[in-house]
Amino acid sequence: MKSTRLKDVPAEVCREQKQFKLWRAGKQGPELIPPSLWAAAVKLCGTYSVHRVSRWLHLNHTALQKRAGRRSSSRSCQAKPNFVEWKLPAGRLPGISSTEYVVEVPNPGCVFRT
Repeated sequence: MKSTRLKDVPAEVCREQKQFKLWRAGKQGPELIPPSLWAAAVKLCGTYSVHRVSRWLHLNHTALQKRAGRRSSSRSCQAKPNFVEWKLPAGRLPGISSTEYVVEVPNPGCVFRT
């Protein structure tokens, strides 16, 4: 279960906090975060939000977001189905003089391919 408050840190995150704390205590001067620690932080982003992980591990939010491959902009097409079937009523609908139907696509940039 995910924590709702920042101070309620899950056990898996506590392990990574300790690893980051050990690395920070042992480093001398400005050093880049080792790839293994970045990988652990990115892995946590699979379960928790980038914001929460960056706060828990005291990391730069933007740097973690880039490494996690997350975009800050909204995603236009999340699911791309292979086939979509609309079942329309047989015959005419009351108040409509034609049997033609118009399908409106809310996001024209979202392309559905077969």
